Amino acid sequence: MKTFRNSRSDIVFDAGVYLVMILGGLIVLYPLYFMVIASFSDPVYTNSGQVILFPKGATFDGYAEVFKDARLLTGYINTILYSIGYMIFSVVLTVLAAYPRYPTASWWAGASSTCCSSSPCISAAVLSPPISSSKTSGS
Repeated sequence: MKTFRNSRSDIVFDAGVYLVMILGGLIVLYPLYFMVIASFSDPVYTNSGQVILFPKGATFDGYAEVFKDARLLTGYINTILYSIGYMIFSVVLTVLAAYPRYPTASWWAGASSTCCSSSPCISAAVLSPPISSSKTSGS
């Protein structure tokens, strides 16, 4: 059995691809990591720029202050209710759209399958809130 050997240019290319992937991953993951360590760090250290890789003056005072506000619980409940409601609506529309696509479902399966196949996209467009409700002045 003959084995395949990578050429020098293949190895260099693969190393470059891995390097770009690692750098891209760090660019994406570091801000997420920083948000976590900054949330546990003392605000004085965070605001002065002393928090870079590890938390300093670890404290939970920020979390205690956030959870004092009752609007946070309301926001979580609204998020859960919207997610459940949209999921139910989407499943119902998907089932209704899939039924006519079943070959023996009805005599009108061919004509209605084209119309109903895009219903999840349409429901997402109808149910999604507008990105911004404020009017911006054009330049």
